Amino acid sequence: MPNLSKKKKTMVTHIEHLPNELWFSIFSYLEAHDLFRAFINLNNYFDELISSRHLLYNVQFNKNDDHSRFISITYCSSTEILNRIISLQWIAKPRYGYLPQFFNKNISEFTRLRALRIEIHPRQTSLICKILPELNSLEYFSVKSVTIHTLLIETIFTIPCLHICELINSHVMRNIECSFVRQSNIEVLYLTNISIDIHSITETFFDHMPKLKRLEMFGSTQTFKTLISWIVNQIFILEKIPMIKLKCKSNRVTIVFF
Repeated sequence: MPNLSKKKKTMVTHIEHLPNELWFSIFSYLEAHDLFRAFINLNNYFDELISSRHLLYNVQFNKNDDHSRFISITYCSSTEILNRIISLQWIAKPRYGYLPQFFNKNISEFTRLRALRIEIHPRQTSLICKILPELNSLEYFSVKSVTIHTLLIETIFTIPCLHICELINSHVMRNIECSFVRQSNIEVLYLTNISIDIHSITETFFDHMPKLKRLEMFGSTQTFKTLISWIVNQIFILEKIPMIKLKCKSNRVTIVFF
């Protein structure tokens, strides 16, 4: 037993001699909650690593999580945590509205946020639209809502660094027609759970995405024929997009148009 204890101490000593850059690389693969649970208060060495401004965080919340876990990170650890979050996934109880309110209160702290995936209630659209333009580093944005409103689309187009966008609607996407002149920098667009109201997306919707290189649409078996018909009718508009994919969820059919 004494020999075993000695080996453990030797192993810990050797681990702590690894370069900090290597640890930062290892930590980048861990979700923030798992990282904190495994390494915080382990010893002074790891506490210093976790508090380093060079360490950036990926935070995820799923449907079974509650926002108290988020509070435990942002308040019980350090107020500087927020400006080191680069990726945030919040697919948890959108009806409570906690994330939009938290964002609105602390939006100035999310200076490095590059990827955001959220699920919102339609009533939260206005608040989210107020918040999004403040996220100047945002490169990837995915939003799921029962209804995708034109206001949300127009706001998304104003995000300067946004290159990848996913719109997920579980019910309808109605009357998507952007009336302003601004053009977005979106290069990849995913339209998921597209409903039969796809025809309400007018040609002006794509006029605001001159840099669009890839368009992928995911629909159910019931809407698959409707999507094909819509693409054919829009062929002269969509031909400018280098890659268009249409996927059917139920039978895993994929059609590549260009």
